[in-house]
Amino acid sequence: MSLRIIIISISILLFTQAGYAQKPSWVDDASRKKQFDEKEYFTSFLIDSEIDKSSLVAQTKSLKALAQEQIRSILQIQLDQQVNSQKLPYYLVNTKEWQGDIEALTQYQHYYESGERQLYVLAYLKKNDLRKKYETIKTQCQQNITKALEKSRSKLKQKYYKDALKACLDGFAYLRKLELIDWAMATLNNAAPDPKDTFTQKKALSEQLIKVQNYKANSLASVASYIAQCLAIKAKNLDKPVQLLNFTYRNSGINSPFSRKFRQILKTALKGKNIEVAEVNNAILYDAFQRNAYQLKGSYWEDANQQIRLVILLEDGRSGKLITSMDVYLDQSALQQQGIRFKPAHYQKALAQIKIFNQNQSPTRGGLDLDVWTNKGKQNPIFVKGEEVKFYVKANKPCYLRFVYHLADGTTVLLLDNYYIGANKVNQVYEIPEVFECAAPFGLEILHLNAQSRQFANVSTQRVEGYKVIMGGISEFLKSSRGARNARAETKVLITTLQD
Repeated sequence: MSLRIIIISISILLFTQAGYAQKPSWVDDASRKKQFDEKEYFTSFLIDSEIDKSSLVAQTKSLKALAQEQIRSILQIQLDQQVNSQKLPYYLVNTKEWQGDIEALTQYQHYYESGERQLYVLAYLKKNDLRKKYETIKTQCQQNITKALEKSRSKLKQKYYKDALKACLDGFAYLRKLELIDWAMATLNNAAPDPKDTFTQKKALSEQLIKVQNYKANSLASVASYIAQCLAIKAKNLDKPVQLLNFTYRNSGINSPFSRKFRQILKTALKGKNIEVAEVNNAILYDAFQRNAYQLKGSYWEDANQQIRLVILLEDGRSGKLITSMDVYLDQSALQQQGIRFKPAHYQKALAQIKIFNQNQSPTRGGLDLDVWTNKGKQNPIFVKGEEVKFYVKANKPCYLRFVYHLADGTTVLLLDNYYIGANKVNQVYEIPEVFECAAPFGLEILHLNAQSRQFANVSTQRVEGYKVIMGGISEFLKSSRGARNARAETKVLITTLQD
């Protein structure tokens, strides 16, 4: 036997002895729940059967990755539910940065029962450790905002206007991360964040931005021109095109006529500054399109001073890294004069529907990864009367799919049920055969996609105008679709339909 083989054999032996000694108490459900109280820990417990000793190292590594993924999923669901339960406007930075903190703090234990050939893996994250991490990041963000403001004021005094603008926009990027940390802390503490925590710094940055640029936001065109100018200076020489997303009201995923109109005007302004704006021309290649573009997105809402506040973010589509951000204000009168509605129609009703879909959402299990998008992409798409709406899906493992479409009038349609993604279709894009034409009633519509490793139970439907309409309430239907204990995942796309 060679020296290399001896070393590998010893490594496997040590790994086996270290991880799989006497049966630990956490294998038992009651003992585990007592030891890792849900008030103090996030946990994920997984079991894999028919595991040979020769594959222990690889299987343990794989199961740990799945357990970590489940903890991330649990936290993301809780964060979304926490945010959606509040009436405060908000905006979240891409959560990839937040997930990195979670990975670093997650701990593991594993046990192998040789007689049963079963592998047990426990991942756990102490909530207090996460709180301490967030408190540190929060302090750093606050300090960085102060430094950015001081630098911007100094550069402005020296009449270095571009440098003053860059420093101010750096401050906004730290402000966005600070807002995310506030919401993450709120999720851990099960309480809404206090807007006063960021109000002073937010106000100081906005006032400094106006001083640097000295602009008047009295029309959509002036706001769009201002945003384009800031991006051209801060993000000079972008090496990838920009995917311009529709700005969404209160970051709810619900759009309005303002969203569509402003995107058109901002697109023209960006091109005027030689910033390339890319469109989704091939939905099959949408994944690659997202990775190879920056994403310019935003949120807007009315404030107490009869102004509309817009929050703008530019992110790298591949890494999720925030490149820059800014806050801009527009008088509501500018929209009223042009007859542009900025608040989505039937907003409260649409928001209530989103909350129903978010309630009791179960985390991803079994490493099943699922994605779905439209022929206009996934994030905040808008379709107008007469346009075709197509859907595309991709899964990373063999599974059964259930496609449900929730119309603006409250009707829930079963598009496809128990559609099987076999091994030959894994990681390939599949176009759903059903094609919709955008028509009345207009408003928020939701495509909800469930996947699991076993077939779904039958659901009661009735044929209405050629569609299988699901009978009963949507809450009960979602509950039945989420009840399985096998490998599963779910995702959705929020779509706004407009008359023109």
